[in-house]
Amino acid sequence: MAKKKISQEKPGSQLKKLNFLIGKWHTEGALLQTVPGASKEIRGMDTYEWIAGGFFILHCVDVFMGKERTEVIEIIGYDESRKSYFMKAFDSRGESITMYAVLEKPGVLKLEDKKMRAVLTANKNGSSMTAKWELPGNRKTWQPWMNITLNK
Repeated sequence: MAKKKISQEKPGSQLKKLNFLIGKWHTEGALLQTVPGASKEIRGMDTYEWIAGGFFILHCVDVFMGKERTEVIEIIGYDESRKSYFMKAFDSRGESITMYAVLEKPGVLKLEDKKMRAVLTANKNGSSMTAKWELPGNRKTWQPWMNITLNK
């Protein structure tokens, strides 16, 4: 009896372009829109790791935004039909969100949905990243929400 060859798919080159995210990051930053008198500090950890044979990235967030702890688990993949990355996130408040992102150029990832958007920019040597987040404002404008720096 002849053995059947099993075709093994390889992770797509598009997802490999996000390799700059992989690692453990010390996260700090500031909320720009807060309740008067509330702490504006953001601090904690973000980790990105390859999972499922390199077909997806697992992003785990454990940060404090002021005194409130936020934990998030996010799966990142590539949607060939949309020519964009999808990011499905689940947080410690029981909420979930799907965002889509494009790689504007190496090390610059733009992500967006109807409720928020961000630009994540890695430095040349891969030791740090910045993220500038915005929320929708009035009349289809976007307002700064938070600025974050991640360092390995």
